[in-house]
Amino acid sequence: MSEVDTKLKRGFQIIGRARNDPDLLGAGLLSIHRALEAHFRTVLLARPDLNAADRQLLTEEKVSGPALLNVVEAYTNLSREHRKIIEGASKYCQNFAEGKPFNGTNNDMVRYGRFVEALCGRKGLFAQTLIEQRTTGPGITRHDDDASELTALLGDEQKQPSRARTILTRGAILLAFIAIIAWGGWFTFEQFGAPRVLEALGAVPTVTPIADTAMPPPPTPIPTEYARVIRLGDAIGWLHSEPNFTSGTLPIPIVEGVRVTMLDGEQTDEDGMEWHYVGLGGYEGWIPTTNLERDQ
Repeated sequence: MSEVDTKLKRGFQIIGRARNDPDLLGAGLLSIHRALEAHFRTVLLARPDLNAADRQLLTEEKVSGPALLNVVEAYTNLSREHRKIIEGASKYCQNFAEGKPFNGTNNDMVRYGRFVEALCGRKGLFAQTLIEQRTTGPGITRHDDDASELTALLGDEQKQPSRARTILTRGAILLAFIAIIAWGGWFTFEQFGAPRVLEALGAVPTVTPIADTAMPPPPTPIPTEYARVIRLGDAIGWLHSEPNFTSGTLPIPIVEGVRVTMLDGEQTDEDGMEWHYVGLGGYEGWIPTTNLERDQ
């Protein structure tokens, strides 16, 4: 399977199970957009009339974005309308890679996916991928409404009813409210209840040191580092179980300005996104490094 097919199928699979999750939609768009850029490079490098300077630009510098589109326009019949669509998607990708909230919808990604598969000569791959995912895809959780969702994705894309959007919004707010109450309850117990519990258990027994034994010096404590979550705006984010947007999320919401504990762990996913391992409210998980600002 070529690089274009691999990236396209990966992006289509992510969108197929995104269910309007902004992180998954953003990851799916990144994969689809990079498949389109890989297709452009492959087509251009196969042209015998490609001049030496452009060939070097495509092979050595892995040019992308507007610079790549300039070369594409010079050798193909890419229309202004198509270029405008691609540049819009490129801007979404850039903002998402910088940690800004992803504002695209599932329907937007379906339309762009169909647009890209047509440009890449893979028309029908999106529908085929979704069908395979619903029938044989490993690790895919099936739901009662899978059939209706598949029909919606493969049919005419329409905006979701406002009632459904309201339910989703209220659900996210309720989850955030429950998590905040749970965190507040634990904080109250830790500050006020824990000393009383220890009191009730009785005094800690005194340990007599063994005579003539040199006690080693206590280890130097490692200072705890903290950071604040940034670039979320009014959106609600979630800690991920693995350092990538396609992994599962932990049941604790993340909002702009919340303080997290920096734990030992940094990784870069296959899309070049850097992640850091953090702790929050008793949970430990991964968050994009670009969404963190260390305390001074």
